[in-house]
This record gives sequence, structure tokens and C-alpha cells, in this order.
Amino acid sequence: MSQVGLLALGLADLAFDQLRQLADRGRQPAHRSDLPHLLTDGMKELHARGELAARRVTQDSDNYLEMLARKVVAQRSAAGDG
Repeated sequence: MSQVGLLALGLADLAFDQLRQLADRGRQPAHRSDLPHLLTDGMKELHARGELAARRVTQDSDNYLEMLARKVVAQRSAAGDG
């Protein structure tokens, strides 16, 4: 999936998450003055959310937790071999 698509999915996922949180509790203002850092963090968060959202809607992708488990097993076996 393209970067733009992942960012769009991440943005949509974030928007729905924020709406859900607002429905559950009152809005708490963000107190942060470092705008460039905030934007960088926001882009990373949107990208990650987009990847996760894409995995949820893609039928042929592996389960994320299964992929993490395989990665850990591979790292442990590589560490044991060395």
C-alpha cells in the first residue's frame, strides 16, 4: 500500500479513536509547544496506524502478533547460534 494510503488510513483510524475517546470522557487539551516535534511524532503515529489499519482490512496478511512471535523466535535462535 502506498505511503499516502497508509497515512490516510492512519488518519481515519486516529479520527475514529479520538471520537470514541471524546464520547467516553471529556476532552483534555494537549499542552505542548514543540510544534515540529509534535508534527514528526504525528506523522509517525499516522503511518503506524495506517499500517495497522491496512493489515486489519487486508485478507491475505498475517496476524501482527504471529509476525512478532516469529521475529522473536528468529532473533532468539540467531542469538543462541552465535
